[in-house]
Amino acid sequence: MRAFHRLRTLLLSRKLFRNWLPAGIRYYLIKVGLLRVGGIEVVCRDGSKGLIPARAYGVLVNDYYDGYATGYNCVESVATYMNKVRVPIEETRLRGSLGIAVKNGWVYDMVGRFWLRDNVRFRHTYRSILEVFDYGEYEPLSVEGRVVVDVGAFVGDSAIYFALKGARRVIAIEPPS
Repeated sequence: MRAFHRLRTLLLSRKLFRNWLPAGIRYYLIKVGLLRVGGIEVVCRDGSKGLIPARAYGVLVNDYYDGYATGYNCVESVATYMNKVRVPIEETRLRGSLGIAVKNGWVYDMVGRFWLRDNVRFRHTYRSILEVFDYGEYEPLSVEGRVVVDVGAFVGDSAIYFALKGARRVIAIEPPS
């Protein structure tokens, strides 16, 4: 079943890139460790060329297959997602949950280089941000007027959430990596 999904994803990538077959083969060889290069040369539908990091290529093609991504601009190195949200390919390489974030209403500010929704900003989007702000992970907790200690704060997503929900004080602790 997984092989069938990969084949369908590869075939659909022909709508993104003119060189979809060699790009897809190169991605697979990189993914299984037979090639040790960081990028995949692509030829966009308009004939322009670009170099996409391997991880970003996989995220983009899978997001296209899932209906989240709608195109890629080789000249600008920018992926276009649903609702015309434009995301630099470097951001796509870093995160694998972009399609879901865009679907949930997050937008990327190309000038400020941050993600935004409901006046909440993050430099990057992570699955934990979606869990806190979109999936209601802490919804049952009443923190209004309380002191909250967030141990393992990561990027501060839950700390920001608690502050927005009326916590009197939030102490966020993240051990050094």
